[in-house]
Amino acid sequence: MDFVILDTEGKPYLTELAIVDSQGVVIYEGFCDGSYHGFQNVLNTKSLKTLLTEFLTIVEDKKIICHYAEHDIEILKHSCQQVGLSWQNLQHKLKFDCTWILAKDCFPNLESYSLEYLCKYLNLKDHHHLYFNPDMAHSARYDAIFTYHLYQRIMLENLKKQPNPFSSSRVDTPFQNHPDYPDTYHQQFQILQTALNNIKLDPNHQSKGVVVIGEPGTGKTHLMMRLTHERLTSNRLLFIRQPNNSQSILYHIYSRILESLVEKVGNLNQLDSLMINTFRKIVSLSDREVKQKDIDILKALYDLEDHDINALGKDNTQRKREYWQYIEKTINEWWMNNYAAGSFALSIIKGMVKYCSYTDYNYRNISTRWLAGNMLTDEEAEKVDLPNWGEEISKEAFSLEAISVLGKLSTLDEPLIIIFDQLEGLGLPHNQDILWNFGEAIKEIFTHVPNSLGLTHCTNSP
Repeated sequence: MDFVILDTEGKPYLTELAIVDSQGVVIYEGFCDGSYHGFQNVLNTKSLKTLLTEFLTIVEDKKIICHYAEHDIEILKHSCQQVGLSWQNLQHKLKFDCTWILAKDCFPNLESYSLEYLCKYLNLKDHHHLYFNPDMAHSARYDAIFTYHLYQRIMLENLKKQPNPFSSSRVDTPFQNHPDYPDTYHQQFQILQTALNNIKLDPNHQSKGVVVIGEPGTGKTHLMMRLTHERLTSNRLLFIRQPNNSQSILYHIYSRILESLVEKVGNLNQLDSLMINTFRKIVSLSDREVKQKDIDILKALYDLEDHDINALGKDNTQRKREYWQYIEKTINEWWMNNYAAGSFALSIIKGMVKYCSYTDYNYRNISTRWLAGNMLTDEEAEKVDLPNWGEEISKEAFSLEAISVLGKLSTLDEPLIIIFDQLEGLGLPHNQDILWNFGEAIKEIFTHVPNSLGLTHCTNSP
């Protein structure tokens, strides 16, 4: 159940009231207008009945957390009776929990369980990183904020005592399949879903980043696995582990991306799906005349998804070559109408289309090594009909442009999901240069690669 933090002041009737939401934000603060307690010169003054009515609207269907809830309940009861609201009917709808009682269970045998003592004992701080100040206590807003931090700490301590739901299902990559618990981290999962939808709806397809923070083993990669299973049929998911060479960060990222692109999505893999969806979207653009070959290829592509691996023709047949050459030509025309050719962009598109045009593992393996910027033998280059790279190629510049190509193609598909996982080692002293260059590489990706959600996993600092 969603919750809010409530603190009231007054005896026996309400004088002030503050509500903090589940994210720690003060969403309501009000004072009685003086009919009972003389708050003539305070902002947000309201009649007692208005104060109570607005409170009841906000807390509907939410659990109400108070410190020493019995006190707050008595104030609300007397105040409702004073203004003619039926407390008997209301009390069955209001669900309270008490941090005073919860703290006794969580931290037994303390000298006191006052809000001041607990906040000092647990070294709690407000949003301005300030410790509890007794001179500021007993204002509803101040006490509600620290009650929120106390409640969060109690929930964390209780969570540590529970069996780890992911302990027997360690996830090394999000492409794995382990038992999942959808209620766990449901809110965090919805935040990721919302971020993806916002990128898709943004006319500029501006990339965004989300940092996922948690202790080792708390389920960060498991959460990524859930996102993968939910979105893999629509989005391309790219999984990158920690780099280990400060001079080739972008190449490391791109190499891991190529590994992710060959992960299966049903009968196809991610790169197949990206190129097929790109072609389909280009054909469907309103400013483009649909040709008979478009229709023939689209029909064949749908058959391809229905497990007919030779729907576009068998390897090395004239029909298949013509179809894929036409797909490459169509994508190139769209690219030139929307982007500059760049140093490698059209070559990279050619390599991706070539890869997709083959079903034979050996041809695809050669195409993958070419897409990674590796030199082929003359025989291999001739076999897949791709020009060999020169020895002077800059792997870092090449990698950034290749990732950028994927991002720009994805604007015709769905946002890319780029997951940077297992980065804890970058914080070690001997990895300082890698950490610095990794940060610079991430900035370059966010600058040059559109339509992407970057997810970075971090361990809580000591």
